[in-house]
Amino acid sequence: MLDDQHLIEKQYYLHETLNIEKTKKIVLFIGSIANWTMADYILESTRFWPDDWVLVINNRYANKTNPYYEHSFNRDKVFFCAHPSEKVHQLENILLSADMGIALYRPLQRSIGCGNNIRYIGMSSGKIGTYLKYGLPVITNEIGEMSTYIKKYDLGTVIDVRKAFVPSYSGDNIASWKKNCIQFFNHQLDLNISIKPFIQKLKNITSNHDKKNEINTILYQAKQALQQGNMAKSIQLLLMIVDKNPDHPMALHYLGVIHLKIGEREQDLRYMNKAYINS
Repeated sequence: MLDDQHLIEKQYYLHETLNIEKTKKIVLFIGSIANWTMADYILESTRFWPDDWVLVINNRYANKTNPYYEHSFNRDKVFFCAHPSEKVHQLENILLSADMGIALYRPLQRSIGCGNNIRYIGMSSGKIGTYLKYGLPVITNEIGEMSTYIKKYDLGTVIDVRKAFVPSYSGDNIASWKKNCIQFFNHQLDLNISIKPFIQKLKNITSNHDKKNEINTILYQAKQALQQGNMAKSIQLLLMIVDKNPDHPMALHYLGVIHLKIGEREQDLRYMNKAYINS
């Protein structure tokens, strides 16, 4: 788990490497510059941004934008990381020097990877998860579950993409959101915490599966012993099953059958009735 104070303290890596004035606030965009990430909308919106806000793009594949978007932005407001990082641990300096992280999603019709996969992205946005991990307040659009959480836990802002996005958030807003993001990630998303109950459930499932296999093996041996006329051994094996699982219907049924064969009618009825109840 990252140190909370380390995440809250303002850093200036992007300001220093991209020659951005330290008085300016940074909206960070990481990932692919593409239609489904609404890059065109974000870049176009920068034309209307106030002077104290800039956009920094850490493009996933290169340090230059697609020519398709060249006309879409104000060059005084948009900066590209000279050496974009793809791995999360390499992004730390970049993330800690931004003020907010933007992650917009646009489902594309007739697209396997960017259709319903985007429409129902839910909590699976790696970009938003990374922002939250580093205490970076999130700017997103209505994308279902994640946008609901951002509003519910006050982790940033959910914008209306039908109009231009213009950042106008105070330092107090950002500081409050940062603390909420750190707390939310630590309690809801951090795998060091959330993975433990999941692993325990897997262990329980595996354990139950192993027990079931063990019981099935003993039941098979009991049936074989019964077919061979060794009723004493069959009873012994069946009682082993009932000792582990008192309501096992097949074991109870065969115990009833054996007791009927040896003339113990009362025991036969007791086991058969119990087998019927649990079948």
